[in-house]
Amino acid sequence: MGSKMVAIVGAGGFGRETFDMIRHSDPYQEQYKVVGFVDEDPDLGLLDQMKTEWLGTDAQYLSQPPTPNYILAVGDPSLRQAIATKFEREGLRAVTFIHSTAIVGSNVTIGDGSIVSAHAMILNGSTLGRFVNVDRGAAVGHDARIGDFATLHPRAVTSGGVSLGNRASIGTCACVLPRVSVGADAIVGAGAVVTSDVSSSTTVAGVPARPLHR
Repeated sequence: MGSKMVAIVGAGGFGRETFDMIRHSDPYQEQYKVVGFVDEDPDLGLLDQMKTEWLGTDAQYLSQPPTPNYILAVGDPSLRQAIATKFEREGLRAVTFIHSTAIVGSNVTIGDGSIVSAHAMILNGSTLGRFVNVDRGAAVGHDARIGDFATLHPRAVTSGGVSLGNRASIGTCACVLPRVSVGADAIVGAGAVVTSDVSSSTTVAGVPARPLHR
């Protein structure tokens, strides 16, 4: 069976990282062949150096897509959701990418459009929603529940039984302790240790993590 042609939506830093991870994970393009990037305002010089091409803006791509398969590599959760909604409305197919060095345990469910990056771990009994980003070296503990469009930044850890709401974001090297809930649209700052539940749309930071106030 041949490789699947895919477009990467998002030519910013995370999109370019995803391109490199796909190339590293699948060097002979046996699983995926990246046909180019979709972006509103890409750096064409960088894309040329990467020996790939710009497929146009969202509207241009949707008007005549060279492939219906896309990997959504956009860091901002709300923007990721808006793009996914637009692409799904046009009948395009979101591809889930799991790097070859990632560890995925048994009884794990990973939703469509999610990206599990190099050296990440998704452990036994966990469920990831749709379009979740688990960045480099991040870990999802056993029986965790990760909502749609949530993000774990590099080396972030959610312990066993943790629940993350839709679009929640866990910062680089942050840790959420067992059975703690982080609400929808909440942000956990880099390096924070979350010891108690975090309400929706709340930003916390520090050790232990506390809400930030203006």
